[in-house]
Amino acid sequence: FSTVLKRALLVLLAGYILNFCKFVLPAMLNLLPAGMYAELQVHRDLAGYLHLLLTGDILQFAGIALLVLCLVLKLPRYPLWALVFALAVCFGSPFLYGLHCKNVYVGYLLELLAGQPPRVFFPVLPWLMYPLIGLVIGYYLKKEKPLLFGYGMLAGIALMVISCAPWMPYAKQFDASFYRTYPSGSFYHIGIVLIWLYLAHWLSVNAYRHHRLLFKFFDFISRHITLVYCVQWILICWSLPMIGFRVLGLAGSVIAAILFTALTVLVTLVLLLLF
Repeated sequence: FSTVLKRALLVLLAGYILNFCKFVLPAMLNLLPAGMYAELQVHRDLAGYLHLLLTGDILQFAGIALLVLCLVLKLPRYPLWALVFALAVCFGSPFLYGLHCKNVYVGYLLELLAGQPPRVFFPVLPWLMYPLIGLVIGYYLKKEKPLLFGYGMLAGIALMVISCAPWMPYAKQFDASFYRTYPSGSFYHIGIVLIWLYLAHWLSVNAYRHHRLLFKFFDFISRHITLVYCVQWILICWSLPMIGFRVLGLAGSVIAAILFTALTVLVTLVLLLLF
């Protein structure tokens, strides 16, 4: 547990360092476009800088989720408990959206738990559902790999169909988004993941011999995904004075995505060689 706690704290720290590098420092140097301030609902003052620093993003979520998963893994028959907790998060999260408190510190923790953009982009609820489901998938992946992929594909299709059913609960009761879903949205996301796992497995079995360099590239990215993520966002935010904010259009955005992906990989390689 001490090892996981240390790792979780490091991930949390990385999240706030990233916020400083991609938001606060460019803001202090007046590099962020006006549209960015409007989108994040902040002003160029001390309060705005603090808001940017404390923005909840995927690394803050990951640090908290690591601790939760460590505790779940210690339970007997943890795949079953992980599934139970995932369903509880899925169906219970909408009731906790909008929690707030006048106390600054408690209020911030509640925002990390179930907040929404622009304050928090990846709240613990409902996103904790996905790593919990990951524990279940991972367990059976080690036990029955062929069985998992075969039935996982069918389960993914079934979940996507079920997610579209009009009788799914809460569909009309809550203001949902990509970041704060109700059960139908969560089922849909998990269905996509299960289908993608099947397709990725099929590609790795049938195309590896012919595309080894591509798979080595995927392996490299997966092993260094946190560094890649940090480098990517710093490059994007510091480039906003040149490329603008939401002004490229579809074609320009695709080109920018390709260029920034290549640049991110190059910078990541240089950093790994230097450090």
